[in-house]
Parts: sequence; C-alpha cells; structure tokens
Amino acid sequence: MSTERTTRLAMAPGHGVLIRREHSLVFIPNPSERSSAVITAFGEVAHEASIFEVVGDAVVEASFDVDPFVCVSFASVIQIRVFGDVDIRTDLPSVPMLSGAGSGTWVEHSAPGSGGAITAQLSSGEPLGESTFEATDLQAGTALAGGFVLHIAGPAVASDRVTMALDALGPSPVVEPAVELDEEQTLVPAAVVEAAGPSVMARACPSGHPNRPSRVTCSVCDSFLPPGDDGVTLVQRPAVATLVFDDGVKHELANPLVIGRAPSVDASDQADGQGKTLLPMDSDRISRTHLEVSIVEWDVMVSDRGSRNGTVVVPADGAPPVKIDPSTPQLIEPGAVVYFGTRSFTLRPPGHGAALEEAVR
Repeated sequence: MSTERTTRLAMAPGHGVLIRREHSLVFIPNPSERSSAVITAFGEVAHEASIFEVVGDAVVEASFDVDPFVCVSFASVIQIRVFGDVDIRTDLPSVPMLSGAGSGTWVEHSAPGSGGAITAQLSSGEPLGESTFEATDLQAGTALAGGFVLHIAGPAVASDRVTMALDALGPSPVVEPAVELDEEQTLVPAAVVEAAGPSVMARACPSGHPNRPSRVTCSVCDSFLPPGDDGVTLVQRPAVATLVFDDGVKHELANPLVIGRAPSVDASDQADGQGKTLLPMDSDRISRTHLEVSIVEWDVMVSDRGSRNGTVVVPADGAPPVKIDPSTPQLIEPGAVVYFGTRSFTLRPPGHGAALEEAVR
C-alpha cells in the first residue's frame, strides 16, 4: 500500500512567489532581496525531510531579517511554519488558523492525519474567496501568486506504515526458541554499564534546558534560542528523544538501549564508555538480542544485532521502509517508526513522555 498523498494546488493572482517541490512548498507574499536566504535554502536542500531545519538555519543566519513566508511540508505528517504577517487557514481540526503576525520568530504546527485544505494569504488582506483561485496545479517549480489553496488527500499514515513494514519484514517471521529465565530474572529494564553519559555541545534556553546547537527554539519549552555562540556550552548529554512503544509505554532515550527477549552485552559494549540499558520483551518473534538504539552526539541510530526476523524503519518523511543491514546503523528522525518482530516504537522529540516505568510486554 502506498503512502503517497494526492495534492492539488490552486493559486490566486498576485506578485508573490510560490515555489513547489514534490512534498513541500514555500510562499512569500511580498518578496524582495530579503527573501533570497529563504528561497535559496528551500531550493537547494538535498532532502525534503530536512526542509524546516535548513530554512530555519537560513533565517537565523540572516538575523531574522527576511520577508514574511509560509513553509508547508506534506509527505506524511502535515507541517506548517509561518513567519511574519501571514495567515494560514485550514480545515484541519487541530489548527483552524495559524498566524505569524506579532511574533519575533516563526510559529509552526504539525497535524498528523490523512489531509485537508490549507489556505495562505497576507494577514492584512481581505479574505480570499474560492473564485479568486485559478484552476491550476503547480506540480513543481516557481510561479507568481497572491495566495494559494493546497488540497491534501491520502491514506492514513499509521495503517500504511504497518502494511509496508510487515511487507518488508516478510510474510513468515521465524519463531525463536524459548528463553529459559532464572527465577530471579524479571522482564524489566536494567542498566548494565555504570558510566556517566558523554559530553556534548548544547545551546541552553533562558530556562536552562539544553538543546542541539542548531535549534532555534527550545525542544522543551519552545522559547526562542538566540543565534550565535551565546548559550552554547559543553554539558553532559541529556535525553535526546522519546521512544513511544506500540502499547503506549514511553522511554526517554538518554543512553543506548539494547532490546531483545533476553538481551546481553559483550566486551565491545562494555568498552565504548556509554551506559547502556537492557530492555527484555517477551515475544517469540523477537531475538534474544534483537536491536540496539544508540546515540551519536544528538542523533539517534538503530542497529539490528543479527536478529532472525530483522528490523525495519519507516522514515518520517514518507519514504519507503528500510530493512536494516546488521552491519549498517540507520539514522532515524522524529516521527520514524521502527518495527521488530511483532512490536514497534515511534521516535518522538525529547520530553514527549515520562521515563520508562514498566516493562514492555
């Protein structure tokens, strides 16, 4: 089953600039030389999944001296970012209206779901009627426009991801032999290497929350992070993500996590200097030591530990599922879903949930 969305873009006449890529667009109602940073960043970014980060970096480097704009990404989760005096109106239940007017930085919203209609125009303008928009569809490229309506339709993301991941795992998972546990063993997570987490460079918000240095808003409290070197310091690495398992259990990822029916570590695990957590899961289609979720600086990586049934990642940007080669760790971004055996977890930003409080069944 495909995760491709169906989109239709109608534009109102005007002197603004609208640039469309396969799964994203940017609209600048009143472009000038101050728009060049946003236009260049949007057009040259290699992977659309990082559109927001790259455009955000360009705005910060320009000291926020850019024209008002709207950026929309719609590969899977619909993401909207608005900067300056622009209004977004939608029929998405979670965000009927979004405006950047009066904000010192941008405002943004994510709307998981199958789709809806998104309309953009200047905040100070009269509401655009349906007849204002020309019956056209810019598939890719640049056009003049005074506003736009983007109609998005497509299958529910969750059901598609399950289908595609199961297809990638194969139709007949191997049932692993039973694992005999000692009477004192219980299926609860346990730290197996007592070691302080490594140090990383972090940008602190006014409340002291550490963040990836490239962020412009705090991942915990959403406060603005000033550009430049101010607030960047070396800290002990905090939790970099939240794992939300398919049964609702959440785990703040501050140290590498080894998952399996009876997971263990070897000499190389002990030698890498990072604290690790063993997370047993009672499922006959999960190998004894099935996979590892590791951390490199601020990035999250998933490695298959030679499991019999494999590990599959469904990327957050709607790209096809990737079955992990045991010799090659896979970088995963927030929104990605990792399937292993009959279980799965979704990667979320840090602070999404409390620390793991009970074993995953």
